[in-house]
Amino acid sequence: MADAYYECVKFKCLHSDCGVLATQEWCNQNDLKSELVNELFVLFGGRKIKMNNNEINCVEHFLVNVVDDFAEAIKSFFPENISFAKCCACEKYSIWYNSEAIYPLANHIEPPSKDLPSDVMKIYNEAVSVFKLSPKSAAALLRLALQKLLNHLGLSGDINEMIKQKVSDGVGKKIQQAMDLVRYIGNQAVHPGMIDFDDDKDIAFLLFRLINIIAKELITIPSEIDSLFENIIPVKLKDSIAKRDNK
Repeated sequence: MADAYYECVKFKCLHSDCGVLATQEWCNQNDLKSELVNELFVLFGGRKIKMNNNEINCVEHFLVNVVDDFAEAIKSFFPENISFAKCCACEKYSIWYNSEAIYPLANHIEPPSKDLPSDVMKIYNEAVSVFKLSPKSAAALLRLALQKLLNHLGLSGDINEMIKQKVSDGVGKKIQQAMDLVRYIGNQAVHPGMIDFDDDKDIAFLLFRLINIIAKELITIPSEIDSLFENIIPVKLKDSIAKRDNK
């Protein structure tokens, strides 16, 4: 019910599978009853599920009769300073308490690079889901994500050895530093060390950005250049270039 919302603002959706800068429609606990009941009416009344008319009529009759009780239940169980925002891009809700996001647990973490391999992306999203509860766990997972990413690129051995191999292959100094940051901070999450993740959550937060930077340098950019070279350079010129570089 559109008029249940009392404010619309734009910010990046907190859900990791969305992350779109989109209008967020806010409602508080007093509006929530109307919104949820309306969703149910749309679902059943709009015949969006496979039920016969008699069954749907029974559900609608039930909804009409429980609206008032439902409203009281909402007020009883939800604090007044809790609010809900519905993303107009993905239509998922985020939940806020005293102006702080409490669902989804990750807040303002950038979505994973679309070029990450599926198993690495899965680990990245797992790190997103646990970040607010345990930055230490997120850091350890992102170290694992880097290890899997390097495996995907055909490297083997422990993570330190794989970084050494990439350096031997000519990877840039800054990307080497980014990989060593993820490796070191992830190790600190598993073994007692100099980093206190409870006091310094931001250091784990930065690893998400580093993983995407590494993916861009090692996967996205080479893939884009390979595609351009393959589609634009004539075969004869490719042969000439190959002969030039073999000398």
